[in-house]
Amino acid sequence: MEKFCYSKIKEIFDHITPEKILILGFKTDNKLKKNFFKAYSEERGLRNSKNRKLAYSYSWEKIPVFCMLHPTGNRISNEDWEKIKNEFYRFLRT
Repeated sequence: MEKFCYSKIKEIFDHITPEKILILGFKTDNKLKKNFFKAYSEERGLRNSKNRKLAYSYSWEKIPVFCMLHPTGNRISNEDWEKIKNEFYRFLRT
């Protein structure tokens, strides 16, 4: 299933060049880095007051990428949602 999905991602990227990429879930991002995004820049991270990773951004082939906790099942506090939202808006403006 994953090989099928990666081939579809490649096919999509062969036809379009996204301006920015949003990835929901760190596991998804790790799998993409392992199987698809081979070369990428350093990450810029966002953590909450308890040092929990909330989101991060990086560049892949000059395309900005934003990755955040998957919004389902993670029990994200309202304060942390605000931090993620603000960081995402900052990402969109750059």
